[in-house]
Amino acid sequence: MELSLGVLAAGSGARGDVLVHAAPGTTLGDIAGLLRAAVLPEPAIGALSVHGIPVSESTPLGQPPLVEGTLLEVGAVPRPPSLPGLAEVRVIGGPDAGAVHQLAPGAVVIGRAGAIRVDDPGASREHCRLTLTHGAATVDDLGSTNGTYVDDTRIDGPTALPYGGLLRIGSSTVQLVRAA
Repeated sequence: MELSLGVLAAGSGARGDVLVHAAPGTTLGDIAGLLRAAVLPEPAIGALSVHGIPVSESTPLGQPPLVEGTLLEVGAVPRPPSLPGLAEVRVIGGPDAGAVHQLAPGAVVIGRAGAIRVDDPGASREHCRLTLTHGAATVDDLGSTNGTYVDDTRIDGPTALPYGGLLRIGSSTVQLVRAA
């Protein structure tokens, strides 16, 4: 497996990109030292997190949140708790990796000019609409050039997006999660 990951040192702001060539079953713990060394001097130490949420070193590469283009932070301060019951869209891969958008029930457009802005040349200005109710979420492509994918399947009409599901827009991957 080949995976490109971004690494950010929270204290210094140093940033690096790491191209990982790994066998199936490789975990974050197997490459944690390599990732830390990309942005920190020896001895490179610090917890790894995504969006301020610590990632277990037993997490396998290629599984959320460790997907193509993910931005890992070294030594980040944990983010403040979200409002209970709200959903979040987390950009876990692509040019805006690391962005988090809290959502209230209703409809929101995702795209280069959407309410949830994805600065991705492969995304249309108004790429798709995400509709969130208190019990479910659906996504609908808005005639985008490159299509909208839910869990690697191109959609052609309103499609359920489960919590934890992955939404691909251009080269960006976003994940719908229930705020803790």
